[in-house]
Amino acid sequence: MLVRPAARHPWLLLLALASAPACRAAPEEAGYFGTAQRASRDWTTLYVNNYDEPEFLDPGLGADGASATLLYELFEGLVVRHPEDLHPVPGVAIRWERSDDNRIYRFQLRPEARWSDGKPVTAHDFVYAWRRVLTPKTGSRMAALLYPIKNGKPFHQGKIADPAALGVRALGDLGLEVELERPTPYFLDLVGYQAFFPVRQDVVERFAAQGRPDLWFREGNIVSNGPYELESWKFRYEIAMRRNPYHYDRDKLKIHRIVWMALPEHNATLSLYKTAEIDLVAENVALPAEQMERLGAMKDYWRSVYLATYWYDLNVTKPPLTDVRVRRALDLAIDKRLLVDRVTRSGQVPATHFVPDQTVSGYAELAAADRRAGTDPFAGPGHDFAPERARELLREAGYPIERRGPDWHAAGFPPLEILYNTGEGHRKIAVALQDMWKRALLERAAATADATQGMLLYRRAEERAVAGMCRLPLYFYTKSGLVKPYVKGFYPNALNKHPVRFLWLDPDWRRASGNRPAYEPGELGPPGRIAAP
Repeated sequence: MLVRPAARHPWLLLLALASAPACRAAPEEAGYFGTAQRASRDWTTLYVNNYDEPEFLDPGLGADGASATLLYELFEGLVVRHPEDLHPVPGVAIRWERSDDNRIYRFQLRPEARWSDGKPVTAHDFVYAWRRVLTPKTGSRMAALLYPIKNGKPFHQGKIADPAALGVRALGDLGLEVELERPTPYFLDLVGYQAFFPVRQDVVERFAAQGRPDLWFREGNIVSNGPYELESWKFRYEIAMRRNPYHYDRDKLKIHRIVWMALPEHNATLSLYKTAEIDLVAENVALPAEQMERLGAMKDYWRSVYLATYWYDLNVTKPPLTDVRVRRALDLAIDKRLLVDRVTRSGQVPATHFVPDQTVSGYAELAAADRRAGTDPFAGPGHDFAPERARELLREAGYPIERRGPDWHAAGFPPLEILYNTGEGHRKIAVALQDMWKRALLERAAATADATQGMLLYRRAEERAVAGMCRLPLYFYTKSGLVKPYVKGFYPNALNKHPVRFLWLDPDWRRASGNRPAYEPGELGPPGRIAAP
């Protein structure tokens, strides 16, 4: 009888074989989780689990984590992120200028930048790509990232029809000028996101004209400008990349090939790492919560703060969530400390607002100053776990708590439906919240322009958003994972981005010491000055 492994989880067959009695497991390295031996594997090939199938290998559409991770290797924007601290370093742009009012930016592109078919990367490619993201019919979920561009928002909303009205224009082949609606202190960081990557108009529109716009980024069709190009794509199995032969840094890359698995199983990923079938656990994969205490003691364990917030969006157009008192009751009924300590268990920080306190451009300093002065607008009564006050708010909203037989109910309160990502961690959170709402609200009822100034305005606006409670903030993320001791150039960071171009594998890691990137990127340096007209 021929038995075929399930196409959805082909790597599970590998796990079964690895654990069979006839197979000899590699010896574990003292202090590390599993083995640090790669056997006869090529030391220029990196193996990673990307956790899931990407939605799009299209920079304008790939908003999910699995897509984004791959896009950062296949494409390159004006800047890339330094592997250690993520500050912008030269990508396609090698120099920049900025006006005195911080509203106009000019970028000089490197003449040696090439697409994977050898054609030059030009400013026109950026103009086309940015206009495409903002074009309503494109349906990009990341279009709002480009709203700082002049007329970006009204163009995306269909209030302006002429793309020439957008504040992005080519100054020849190698010059790009961007005009912003207002000063945006973080704009140089912003252009490092995938929504700002260039795409080739002739490649994209050739398949769009055939009525198959999704084919342009498939194997054999895609043309990209990043350090790696697509080698193969086995649906729901693995994606392989190889060095882009035309990339200007090709000869500096120490990882020549990347194999990305698509296995959405946390414990299975851990097993693959243990046997060195994959070299690191990062980006899109979470460690199993029940294993955190054990893994946290390992030498190859890492953890960092992460600039992201876990929240639940609320549908405020339908009762009972149209009433802010109900929304606040749901928030106050969640014991967020218990959630991160007992459910997620990865060192996350309970959130009472939306912007992580570690946010750059002056926000972190303002948050710290508020805490020192005792004036933190997101701390204390009204923000802490308060089930009694939550029940009072429900009663004020017209839903009194009453007994019906052995159970307690909020009279007249309709069922609430929770829609959540199908990942196992998300399900645990949804179940925990459901239980907390039941206990806190029902079962206990018987008993009772300048960057700093800009960030100050953002923080005040955030107060208004929290008061409206259109979404429930749960926690500020941390990220943790595992990295084999032979992987070099890996640095935990607040965006959990680890560019493969700066990684390398050291077969002599036991004798060598220290950690360094595969090569040192250049620096953009301070901007030149664009004089006022």
